Amino acid sequence: MFKNYIFVIALLVAVLMQLDIGYKHYNYITHGIGSSERITDFILGAFLNIIFLTVLILLFRLTMLRISKKNLMKNLSMIGKRKLKFTDNNKLILITDNMTKEYDLAVIQKIVEVTAYYYLYIDKHTAIIVPKKASKSSEFIDAISEKINVC
Repeated sequence: MFKNYIFVIALLVAVLMQLDIGYKHYNYITHGIGSSERITDFILGAFLNIIFLTVLILLFRLTMLRISKKNLMKNLSMIGKRKLKFTDNNKLILITDNMTKEYDLAVIQKIVEVTAYYYLYIDKHTAIIVPKKASKSSEFIDAISEKINVC
């Protein structure tokens, strides 16, 4: 969900927050009035800010993971193995454990190739994803491309 650098950002924010608080007490530190206590307070405050922000990020991360898992469980067709079949009558059949969907090849607007996948776009925001590591995926895409004349 989040990369590790988000915790570095939390560390920087915590230090900046503590510097702002420490700036307000700058006169006390520079004039030697309780300077050792102020420095200790500054370090302790920075540490507590780091812990606070890290816990907030972790809670947000766990909440987002829980919500994502819940949404995936509502729509099981998004996960699991899929099988694509290309029929002689210009139909593309998508078979999952929970459903079977049939597409006419005319609905495929474009085919996009990236590093590890082919995307068969049905509309602007919806695509059928075909992994390149699947056996015969390039022949499959070539056959579809010939039928619909797009790339």
